[in-house]
Amino acid sequence: MDKDVLEVACGAGVGIGSIAAVARHVVGGDIDVVNCEIARETYKDRPEVEILELDAEKMPFPSASFDLLLLFEALYYLNSPQKFFQEARRLLRPGGKLLISSVNCRWSGFNPSPFSTKYFDAAELAEA
Repeated sequence: MDKDVLEVACGAGVGIGSIAAVARHVVGGDIDVVNCEIARETYKDRPEVEILELDAEKMPFPSASFDLLLLFEALYYLNSPQKFFQEARRLLRPGGKLLISSVNCRWSGFNPSPFSTKYFDAAELAEA
């Protein structure tokens, strides 16, 4: 893949090893200190992996730093998803991609988290 990848809200970094196997460099970021400590310990011997404490709505990177941004099952926990989208646009290089995995809130069995702030349906997500 030879890409620079940022996984936002990476938690304890469960998927970072798989991403790092095919990427040039992976940054995993999470707002939770304990999650970051776990991820740092897991990937301490992987020089292509960097773990940072970060806020998805104000990220500490120069513009056009990444080829791919990932956000798995976390959009609905952000205080301001629009700020995250602005940051994603700023951080992506020309031709870069944003990949979001999120629950389908129109699904008949959908059960919202009491900690969520906003669930996007497919049309809202495409528009954002």
